Amino acid sequence: MNLVKKSIAVALLAGIGFAAVAQERVYVIDQRDAVATSG
Repeated sequence: MNLVKKSIAVALLAGIGFAAVAQERVYVIDQRDAVATSG
């Protein structure tokens, strides 16, 4: 049972990390668009 809880915790942390990376990439893309359109 303890292994199941650890597996769930790892999966949640991995999901949170992936979401953070995805948001960061979207932000970088938005910044590039803003720079491109301002010029």
